[in-house]
Amino acid sequence: MLKFLVLSILSFNLFAAETLDEVQVTGNKEGRTYSETPESVTILPASRINRGDQNNSLEVLNGQANIQVSRNAETFSIRGVNNTGVTGYQKDNLASIFVDDVFQTDLALRAGAFEVWDLQSLEVYRGPQSTSQGVNSLAGAILLNHHGAQQGSEAAIKAGYGTFNRRELGGLINKSFLNNKLAVRFTFNKDMNDGFITNRTTKNDKWGRQDKDYLSLDAKYFFDDKSELGFNSKLLKTNNGGNYTIGGKYYNHNVYEDRDYQTVTNNQQNSVYYLKPLNSSFSNKTTLAYSGSHQNNKFDGDATPQPTAGVRYEYANDQFISLENVLKYNSSKVKNALGVHAHEFRGFNSYDFTGLTNGFAARLNQDLDKFRETFAIFDSLLYKFDDHHALNLGARYEHVSNQYGTYVNPVTLTGNATIDAALNNSKGSYDGTQSTNKFLPKVGYIYQNREHTWGITYSEGYRIGGLDINRNKARAVKYDPETTKNYELSWKYITDRFKTQANIFYTHWSDQQVEVRLSNALYDTQVQNASTSELYGGELESTYSLKNGDLVRMGVGHVHTQFLGFHNNGTVYTGNQFPDAAKWTAQTAYSHFFTDAINGNLTLRHLSKSYTNAENTRKSPDQFYVDLNFQYTGSNYVWELNAKNLLGQEYVLNSTQVYQNNYKRLNRPREFNTRVTWFW
Repeated sequence: MLKFLVLSILSFNLFAAETLDEVQVTGNKEGRTYSETPESVTILPASRINRGDQNNSLEVLNGQANIQVSRNAETFSIRGVNNTGVTGYQKDNLASIFVDDVFQTDLALRAGAFEVWDLQSLEVYRGPQSTSQGVNSLAGAILLNHHGAQQGSEAAIKAGYGTFNRRELGGLINKSFLNNKLAVRFTFNKDMNDGFITNRTTKNDKWGRQDKDYLSLDAKYFFDDKSELGFNSKLLKTNNGGNYTIGGKYYNHNVYEDRDYQTVTNNQQNSVYYLKPLNSSFSNKTTLAYSGSHQNNKFDGDATPQPTAGVRYEYANDQFISLENVLKYNSSKVKNALGVHAHEFRGFNSYDFTGLTNGFAARLNQDLDKFRETFAIFDSLLYKFDDHHALNLGARYEHVSNQYGTYVNPVTLTGNATIDAALNNSKGSYDGTQSTNKFLPKVGYIYQNREHTWGITYSEGYRIGGLDINRNKARAVKYDPETTKNYELSWKYITDRFKTQANIFYTHWSDQQVEVRLSNALYDTQVQNASTSELYGGELESTYSLKNGDLVRMGVGHVHTQFLGFHNNGTVYTGNQFPDAAKWTAQTAYSHFFTDAINGNLTLRHLSKSYTNAENTRKSPDQFYVDLNFQYTGSNYVWELNAKNLLGQEYVLNSTQVYQNNYKRLNRPREFNTRVTWFW
């Protein structure tokens, strides 16, 4: 009976039991195993993520060692570095997310690209991944991999219901054709809830709703010589309400606005690859990818019951096209990946809103265009001198060209001469170009002795330069690339039942891109290379398999961040910590089989206090969460009972002053849900 249940669960990839076997990791591209990877990498199998007690968003990572998710699960920090920047919002991110080998833009993520249904694995890389992933990988990278089309037949469907009228419906079907030469896999997921916030002015008790649609089609053609041609297409859409409350009694979960919040984001992405073994040692993979997104955002311009500032409109779209070719070599002594990469990114944003300054109103229209071309060549090498000693080398040369333009059109509504003069001075078109040539090295040494692996690594990370607009001075301003020098020590220990890793790191950050205010004048801000910083800390993660089949997992991360030299309009930031940089993050989980058919999982998460602004004047509190999952496994189904935030802890995660009102973003309250998954 037990053997039958174990085999049936293993045959169904959605609920595959976690094992401690040595695994390949995909993020390093040359096919190193976990023990051959000195970086701090967490590999999360589907069994740890695709459960009803886990969020179907970036928040599933919140509390992993040195991982903090913030701002409605749209931004995240790795080792204390927020992916959107440590001050203000710069034009290029500091960390990358790849879903099935396709780079995800901000809009793609907001459209729901981070989807855990039909998940195969998730890899989190801490520290710079610039030599292998390029731009936007200074702080780290996250790789989400879904099951692709495979030979054979498989199908599943799930349905769930929970607190806040949460409804989910998902399914998949995998079929083979042409004597198993062609395989096709179709996946869909619908996840929606009414939220927990009410707009008392419009009587809308679904003000905080979330609605997510996900469709994926994957196809593979297998040639006789073991080469394969693969294609994937995804359609994504989210239709969400607001994520903040207003007022002193935030725990009432109310807002008082004359306009309901609505954000609709769509994304469509396609990728095609051709993988061909050239001989017993060489193989080549070429991948072409496209992603296109657009977003409409409408919300109250002043956060009051009166239409003082009217409705604020924001529109955005982007396109991302990439081509990459990787030639791999694999022998008993050498693993190498030589690649060339090119991508083109286009982004457009349009803003239309009324601004209030000292009681005066002005209508502002602003359009922003961004264009980026990137060309790179990179190589990653693992060379084994013998069974104990190995060298890990990496290098990347990258050329980036930026074009940036904006049109600002403020419409004066005040009649105030001072305000009108400031607005008229900022009116006009601004544009410019900027280019970067960057060489990035990586040097590492690995020593293996039986179950132990030690590593020491030096690497460099960077974010490209760009252009910003100082509207007060009516000029486009260039800023240079920023660079980090990273030093890391690692230790891994792997046995049949126990796996652990520990990493200690130090990072020095120079020419840091920060948003500075040059004076108290309206709009007199711009991005400059005005700061240096440092961060240091470490991670410890372990998984232990008990003799009875139970699993214990734990992870803890610590990071210290500080500005070494940063002065901004009379404010001294030196010694301040980065925003969204919790010093301590921790997650512990225990999985227990009560019977052959019933098992449960208890997950505890903790994030320590952190600041939410670079001035260190606002704080996010200590956070503790408890999640529960119980599963009953039948002959062809799994039934789940789940609880998220079981203790009902409520926290104000961020507070932002908007005119006379204070926006407060809260965590989600206690939730219960049930889900049934049938498979055949």
